[in-house]
This record gives sequence, C-alpha cells and structure tokens, in this order.
Amino acid sequence: MRLHLGRRLPFMPTLTVPLAIVLVPCSVFGQVSNYVFNSGGVSSSATSMSNGTYGTGYLVSGSVSSSGFTDNGESKIDTKDSSGNIISAAKGTSQNSTKAFTSALGVTLDISSVASSFADAENYYYTYASSAGIYKPPTWHDGTGMSMAWNVNIASTLTATSLHGATSEVLNGGTAFEDASWTITVMTASGSILAIYDELTNGSSFSVRIPANTIVWIQWQAITDAKASSNLFVSSQSASASASVTGTVAITPSP
Repeated sequence: MRLHLGRRLPFMPTLTVPLAIVLVPCSVFGQVSNYVFNSGGVSSSATSMSNGTYGTGYLVSGSVSSSGFTDNGESKIDTKDSSGNIISAAKGTSQNSTKAFTSALGVTLDISSVASSFADAENYYYTYASSAGIYKPPTWHDGTGMSMAWNVNIASTLTATSLHGATSEVLNGGTAFEDASWTITVMTASGSILAIYDELTNGSSFSVRIPANTIVWIQWQAITDAKASSNLFVSSQSASASASVTGTVAITPSP
C-alpha cells in the first residue's frame, strides 16, 4: 500500500506535532525584525517486533529550536532457533538532519528526513516480524513528522529548491507502507489561510511572493512500515520500505 505526496499531510497520533502559532513581532533596537522564528515540533520514532518479542523502541517528541533538529534512531530485534539460526527479524530507523538559519536577511531551511522498515520471516513452523512493532499503518510506523514556522514581517519571496518526497519498497511475500509528503501554508496573523503549496500541485522547485505580516508554516513527514510471516503452508517472506523528504526552503526580502 502506498500513499505519496498528498495535498494534506495525514499526520497520525504518534506523529502529531503540536504547534502554537502566534504572530508576535520581535523588536530589535526599537525596530521589528524582518523574520522571526515562531515555533516547531517533531515526533521521531522506530519500533520492531520478532515472533512476539519487541525490540528496544526509539521515540523523540517535542519542540524544535530555531536551528532545526538532528537525530539518528533505530530499533531492531531478531529471533533464533536452538541452533542459533535467525528465524525472524525486524528493523526500523528514523533519521533527521534538518538545519535552519534566521536573520534580518531571510530564512534558510535545509530538510533531510529519512525512514526505513524491514521485516523477515523464515520458513519455519510459524514465524512473523514487523517494523513498526505494531503493524497498523499509518497509525503505527517508523519515521518522523516535523513542522517549523516563521513570522514574515515584510513582503518576501519564498523559494523551494528540490523539495522532494520519495518512497520505495521491496516485497517478497510481505507487505509494506510508506509515505513522504510536505506542505507549506501561508496564513494571516488570525489564522486565515492565504495559500497552500505541495509537491503534487507546485512541483519540487518553485518561487512565490509572500505578503508582509504573515506566517509561513512548513510541515513534512517520512514514514514506513513492513511486515512478514511464514508457516508450514507459506514459505519465507520479507518486506522493506523507505521514505525520505529532502530539499531546501528559503524566504528572502522581495526586491
């Protein structure tokens, strides 16, 4: 099953990113700054399960600073028979390297969020594995959801460069799910939406004008799941999935 680049991000409970957006100009030496970091959030997780035993889970959830967010999470586990042979295994990862810079000259956001899931079940009497540990996509998954927002106090130009969501899967009898998507929302101080941009509608690279005294809210997610099982009647199965969102966004004063 694949969901890819929808217009509205399907943020699920374990990836919900709380975001309180308030337009409050920032005074610097008696003047209002052109650009002010507003708020941001993240949920990054990975879990795994092999024959009913769960691997050590990974979860980071909370706010994001104005400089961005970096992590490298992993959860893996395998099950062996009495001879030491691996009969089932699972692994999930969530990796982020998002950097942001804000000054009077503009905003630069460099995004790299990557998720992966793997599950393998060998041809024994009954073996099964999944990552995320509970296979109920898309409400349980490996990967990340993030958001960042800025107050834009002068007329500006927003430029997205190679802002791309990519997914892939390899199935050998197993099942997988993956999603990689992003949206950029421009709204007024009162929360009225002026424009929404996404890759399906606008492509991965574009440039648009942004009015003064608005908020630019960027949100994205890269999530995956994989499951495999086998028994006397079903031979060995495996599944793997990957998803990523990468690219840059810049907000600069309009000429």
